[in-house]
Amino acid sequence: MPSTDVQVPATGPRLRVAALPPLTLYVHLPWCVRKCPYCDFNSHEARGTLPEHEYVDALIADLESTLPSVWGRRVHSIFFGGGTPSLFSAHSLDRLLAAIRARLPLEPDAEITLEANPGTFESDKFRDFRMAGVNRLSIGIQSFNPKHLAALGRIHDEREAYRAVEIAHAHFENFNLDLMFALPEQTKEEADRDVEAALAARATDLAASRCCVRAVPDEQALADWTAERIANGEVVGWFQGRMEWGARALGNRSILADPRRADMRDIINSKIKFREKFRPFAPSVLEEEQARFFVGSVPDPFMVQVYPVRADKQGVIPAVTHVDGSGRLQTVSRTSNPRYWALIKAFEQRTGVPVVLNTSFNENEPIVLQPAEALDCFLRTQMDVLVLGHHVVTKGAAAGHPASEGERNGLA
Repeated sequence: MPSTDVQVPATGPRLRVAALPPLTLYVHLPWCVRKCPYCDFNSHEARGTLPEHEYVDALIADLESTLPSVWGRRVHSIFFGGGTPSLFSAHSLDRLLAAIRARLPLEPDAEITLEANPGTFESDKFRDFRMAGVNRLSIGIQSFNPKHLAALGRIHDEREAYRAVEIAHAHFENFNLDLMFALPEQTKEEADRDVEAALAARATDLAASRCCVRAVPDEQALADWTAERIANGEVVGWFQGRMEWGARALGNRSILADPRRADMRDIINSKIKFREKFRPFAPSVLEEEQARFFVGSVPDPFMVQVYPVRADKQGVIPAVTHVDGSGRLQTVSRTSNPRYWALIKAFEQRTGVPVVLNTSFNENEPIVLQPAEALDCFLRTQMDVLVLGHHVVTKGAAAGHPASEGERNGLA
């Protein structure tokens, strides 16, 4: 196979690769209307006229200086972050995108995202952004609740949040809503209402994917139905409560599947993860059942230790048994994570196996943090089911939803 020498950085050691990897560009536009009290990004309140022309000149010069490190690589996505990049004019973004295109090859379907905040939305301006080449918006809603918006120091209210969604719908086929989940003093009911608003904002996309959405307030019904889907071989996105702290998905931002299927690793890789075949997926096991499946194991809620899978169990859970017969397990306690424990227990009651396959909720990206990111990942991959708090989303012909008064098809 032909190979290419790459020097990264330009003055560093040379690496030999079979093909040049694709390139993602992050472009920082640091000005905002008002700096939020929780923000620790490099951002500054705009005072007077923004120095757009001079700043774009500086960005182009910066790109020129790094070209030796990225020469020949194709750009498959560009992200304009900040600050509030939508304060810039469409003319300046068009000039900058033209400079990038002149220096680096862009994929024909390159995703070009612009961060925008409610309170800065003007319909004509966003039409011009679309004409300049921006094809995706990331909208900083944060919450649809006026109490939480005031506590966060946001410049917009809930009315402007909904208006921003309407304008985005008018000019963009692809956008996401940034929502803060599990805010201080936020109740479960308030979090659920924000999730419902986010789902409603994506009603067109959900309908296009033939999705069915239901609210399932009963905990046991939610666990039983989800366990049945996993036992039937479906791949489930599981988004619950606060995000885990660290590098492991521990049942709050997880993709879950049936560990009994030897082909499940290939299914998840072909549908969602697209990663190397040799990389194993982890088992989540009920804490009280760990010794029945693993040799010498102790409670390990953070998935940091590798243990041998018992010889008579390797054929029972092949999807989470590595080639050397080991597994990097996570023990799940009824006390520390009752909803995840209930799901695994329901799976055990159907299959006799107190283990599910657990991998991080993402697709070649950081683990999803917010509900909107989970929904984006669900819609663009071949994931079968999304469980978002108490809400269940299924695609296409998936059936067998738990009974609920909150049933809505395509959120119509």
